[in-house]
Amino acid sequence: LRRMQVTLWAVHDALIRIRAPLAKFHGSLTDEQKRQFVLSPAESDPVRALATAGPPLTADDYARMCGLPKMDDGGMQHIEQNLRPDKAQRASLESIQAKAGEMGRFLMASCLQPVPQTPVERLDAGIDRVTAVIFATSNISLALNDLFGQLTSEQKSRMSAFGR
Repeated sequence: LRRMQVTLWAVHDALIRIRAPLAKFHGSLTDEQKRQFVLSPAESDPVRALATAGPPLTADDYARMCGLPKMDDGGMQHIEQNLRPDKAQRASLESIQAKAGEMGRFLMASCLQPVPQTPVERLDAGIDRVTAVIFATSNISLALNDLFGQLTSEQKSRMSAFGR
């Protein structure tokens, strides 16, 4: 998770650095050129377009559109089976699961927003999205660190093997 956070911050910082040149370029365009960057209603709100086009969307459909994994407990069950946590560790594991669900809902809410019209607004939305992912990753990392601090050496070795 730390590597992911470092990478996300690098992406965030790069997006911030290109914002001013993009705004300057976009500002230099004629009105006709700017209109070429405007999205159609279906492009600016793809979720609404999909939701009205067919059968009702499920939570897994929304997660897939946001690039999130399928909503299941398989990962946590695998961790629990391999760690065999005691009562206190199980409470921390349940806290991680609750935090992951909360952050998943948070990320879906931030993802399911209409796409802004101008390139600069779209870049700003991208910066906001990366910031949301950093926030979610940081929150899950805190809960994971709490569990990791309670593990025995043997459990830590088994848990470290999950990331490989």
